[in-house]
Amino acid sequence: QLQGLYMRIHDEQSQVEIVLSSKLFFGKVPVEIVFCTSLLATNYDEETAGLLFLEKFEDVDIRFGPSNGWTLPIPSNWQRFRHLEITYLDDEVVVARGSGGDPHILVRAAV
Repeated sequence: QLQGLYMRIHDEQSQVEIVLSSKLFFGKVPVEIVFCTSLLATNYDEETAGLLFLEKFEDVDIRFGPSNGWTLPIPSNWQRFRHLEITYLDDEVVVARGSGGDPHILVRAAV
């Protein structure tokens, strides 16, 4: 039973978590599958400074509640990188493009 799909961006570090929340075993056990990535600024020139990032896929966490779960490290030969270009940014919306040109439109969630 799919509960939601969302992204957490941490302010302190350049960490991004893509979270898939669901319930297993007839809706009795909540589980989150979290894909963890890091963002590295790539300042190739003044024109792209602060707009172009390199996203590195780090690991996958499987969480059964706030304190139970496993971290599955991604083997180095499976780790992937991609460029992420910010094309629009304000307090509520981010529009970015991945290496393949695919658009990502992110809207700030109400907290």
